[in-house]
Amino acid sequence: MKSRGLAVLVLVAFILTAGVLQADTPQERAEKAAKDAAGKMGITVGEAKLIYDPENKKWEERVLTIEKTPADPNYGKLPKSVLYNKKYDTVLLDFKEGAKDADTWVFVDEETGDVLTIYQERR
Repeated sequence: MKSRGLAVLVLVAFILTAGVLQADTPQERAEKAAKDAAGKMGITVGEAKLIYDPENKKWEERVLTIEKTPADPNYGKLPKSVLYNKKYDTVLLDFKEGAKDADTWVFVDEETGDVLTIYQERR
């Protein structure tokens, strides 16, 4: 009877550990890094919708739009040199219109999970 109880306990511990290990996906790591870094900058992270963009498609679309619009307040201010030759995932903190904070892009190194830079859009 004791060995059956021990086996059940070991099985439960294994299942819980496996669940924790699987929960640490690249997306979760990037989102956590983005929230932590933005929070340290005083950005109200809880008001934003987090959008994980591992292929940087949304970021590239935004860059093209800004570069075609010289009147955009972000024109000429994008963080290109910091990202040059880097492999990164992007997390967008997407704020609703009228929110205190503007949309914020967080660039997370694919390999290390470190935040390379943060770019908060100008309005």
